[in-house]
Amino acid sequence: MYTPLSITISCAIGILAFLSMGLNFTVIGVIKHGGFASKQRGNPIYIIALANMLGDVFQLCLILGYIVPSTFVQVSRITRSKSYILEFRTLSTTRTQ
Repeated sequence: MYTPLSITISCAIGILAFLSMGLNFTVIGVIKHGGFASKQRGNPIYIIALANMLGDVFQLCLILGYIVPSTFVQVSRITRSKSYILEFRTLSTTRTQ
């Protein structure tokens, strides 16, 4: 059963995943600049770190690809089955009569 709390939690997870993806791209840029632009090209530590960060980005893409569409489905099911109004700015719900 979909509840307003589950929508709030999925929105929070989606926002955190989006912010984490931005942080991962920043770290990938630092790794590429520091690891591959230096004199020691191909240092295994930089290659492993870059592969790890790319794996994190892939996992975050999967999370965002699932959470965002499922949140919209939950909102549409709640507004059809029960008369809830979801306000995305405040993430609060009020029951209409």
